[in-house]
Amino acid sequence: MFVYAASTILPLVPSFSDECPYGTSVSRLVQRLKKYAERPERRNNPALLKGDEDGSRETHSIAVKALAWLIKTSENPKSTDIALQAIAGAVSYNVVSEERKLLQDLGADKMIARRLIGLVSYSNNYEKTLELYTRARAYCQPPSSESAPASEASGREKAIIGLNGELQRKIRVLRDKLDKGITNYAAGDTFLATTHRMQALKIGNTAASHCLNSLQHGTRAQTEQLFDSAVELIENYRNHTNILHSREAHYLNIGTAMLLVSLLVDCATEIRPQYIMRLLRLAERDPSGQKPLRLEYLSLLLVVYALFQRDYPGWRLQPPLSPTSRAERAIDVITNYVGDSGPAMLSKASSAMINIGLLELLSDPEGYKLKDTDITAITEAFYPIGEGDTHDIHTFPENSPPYTFSLVAKSLATMISKKRKVTESKSVVIGCLTVLNRTVIDQSAADTPLGEAYAFVIECLLELSELGPEAFGQNSALDLLKKFHDLNHREWARREKLTNLAQEWARREKLTNLAQALDERDLFTRLKQAADLATSSTDDKNFVIKLFAIGQVWLLINLAIESEVTDDKDWRRRLNLLIGDESVWDSPDAINALEHDLAEFYRGIFDADGMVRHPYFRTLLLSTNA
Repeated sequence: MFVYAASTILPLVPSFSDECPYGTSVSRLVQRLKKYAERPERRNNPALLKGDEDGSRETHSIAVKALAWLIKTSENPKSTDIALQAIAGAVSYNVVSEERKLLQDLGADKMIARRLIGLVSYSNNYEKTLELYTRARAYCQPPSSESAPASEASGREKAIIGLNGELQRKIRVLRDKLDKGITNYAAGDTFLATTHRMQALKIGNTAASHCLNSLQHGTRAQTEQLFDSAVELIENYRNHTNILHSREAHYLNIGTAMLLVSLLVDCATEIRPQYIMRLLRLAERDPSGQKPLRLEYLSLLLVVYALFQRDYPGWRLQPPLSPTSRAERAIDVITNYVGDSGPAMLSKASSAMINIGLLELLSDPEGYKLKDTDITAITEAFYPIGEGDTHDIHTFPENSPPYTFSLVAKSLATMISKKRKVTESKSVVIGCLTVLNRTVIDQSAADTPLGEAYAFVIECLLELSELGPEAFGQNSALDLLKKFHDLNHREWARREKLTNLAQEWARREKLTNLAQALDERDLFTRLKQAADLATSSTDDKNFVIKLFAIGQVWLLINLAIESEVTDDKDWRRRLNLLIGDESVWDSPDAINALEHDLAEFYRGIFDADGMVRHPYFRTLLLSTNA
């Protein structure tokens, strides 16, 4: 009797009509008659709409009281289930504390929690039932801001409800897209229904519901378990224990990314790295010779992680973003790569996604507890980005690199800091040079820390050998300096002695930054010492360092002269470390003679050298001839 009454009445209540999973012939007939009566002229009349809204509010209140009565008096578990699930319709209205308290006093929140825990994932209507109980539980839960002052709590609660509502809507859209795609794929002729393939599709298909449940009510333990299952399946996929079709692997990837979102959004900052590091371990080469997982497979997971760590430009909301807003952006990114064209689009953007994720790890090596071997592996995995490469990522600015040289240099700030000596770990230093060298240098960015990066590269060249494993690092450093100074990046309309870098640094604030960065590493003194090195021949191991140092001494003096800072006492003090003669700066003729003599000295050594050297040395030669 209770079941029939509830199934007849509840579908007729506006707020519950879409949520109640049951109905009778009477309720369906009344609903059809009601739709027929809703003519366009009624929908366009504000006065009638206002009356309808007030009536719906009153009807909603009556319906909640009716549900409370059903829960209190029902002796049939089925009718209680119907009433509890129908509470889900209440979340579309502003919560009234009296109505919530009425349900709480009956223990509705505890009944819903027990049913949530007891749901069986392979039962009929599992997804729908899970969502109904989840939303019903949301109605019964008091908001965290309830104890705040009334006016403050009201505004904050509305903002939170609106934001969470948008996030929930996007997750449901993603869930529906996944459900449609996975269902169509599983129904096709190419699908082979093995246990692990079914498990991969199941993770892709149920992750959205788990994500919703976790975001709303913090059911973290269940999400952790499913995430563990996903990682184990990915590991078996890497080991070829489980054979997955590319589409199945893609859906598993999407599902794992969604689970990662739900874990990161309500997670302490210091705990977040453990999830991404666990995944990155799968991309390491196993000591037993097991082939590592291709890093491209983790690209979506890496960019999801990065979006939780930093606010990148290009999205609809301005920073700083809340964890919920970052979760919403991550869901936007994931959704973009679902569908028939999703894998191809993801493949195109994967290198940029990987680099963004790796940069986040390199930004805090101590926090991530990275070993030198970890840093070396991460830097070697960094993809080269050349001029004109954009590798667009959804929600990032179009037709522009997803990260800048400024971001890369800032991410490496800890490792290229003056406090960390180059000699401490040369493998780490070479890794940093590799990452910097694989990034397009944008000198025009206002916040680009060119001075710090330039000083770091100079010190690397003075420390690294041109022989053995360190030769790669020295070549990377010279490559970077050529990028800084290359004259071929612009047309010269008039005779100039300044290089591109010098023109950029000619602005006082950047020139000061350069001088300070060089001085903090004691590079003025060290360049003078290297320029004075005694060499027996061009085959001498010190010859390259001497040639480089002489060229840099000329370049810095030329920069100071052309920038008209030789009368500045700080610059004079630093330049005196290079030449050892303070009287030079009092005579313009002496200054010009000094610059000319240094240029001639460099050209003479360069011309006498019969060896093929790095192109950067010729770049310096062209500068002296300008």
